[in-house]
Amino acid sequence: MSAEQLVHSTIENNDVGLTILGGEPLDQAEETLRLIEHCHSKGLDIMVYTGYEMDELKESKLKCVETADIVIIGRYVDSLRSEELLWRGSTNQKIIWNSTIPPEIDLSERRQTEIHFDSKGKVKILGYPSEKTLTELEKRHGRLRSLTRDI
Repeated sequence: MSAEQLVHSTIENNDVGLTILGGEPLDQAEETLRLIEHCHSKGLDIMVYTGYEMDELKESKLKCVETADIVIIGRYVDSLRSEELLWRGSTNQKIIWNSTIPPEIDLSERRQTEIHFDSKGKVKILGYPSEKTLTELEKRHGRLRSLTRDI
């Protein structure tokens, strides 16, 4: 799918932006920058996840970080893992805001979980659900625990 098709699909779905993440988006920095700029030209917000550190960024990689609206930067470190961080997996990772933060966005650090059900009853869980949440979902929807172990 081309950048143009992706942006068109995003707009058709009434989404307000895109999140670009791994592999490693900055390993294709020129294409990532082109996608960021195309999204901005259509009024879409862009969030980028990168494992690079600021001191490792040059030229187009740095331009991607400077141009995206929100960047999560830094390598994930398992020993620094936290389930209570906003958008990050480990405490060494940082959030860079390059645009105005909308007042309705809650930036407090907390466990975040999104649970999606499709029309066939398939469950998709994003984030770090608590055991209480998993138990409650399993009570209401049956065989859930086996599905969430792989997440």
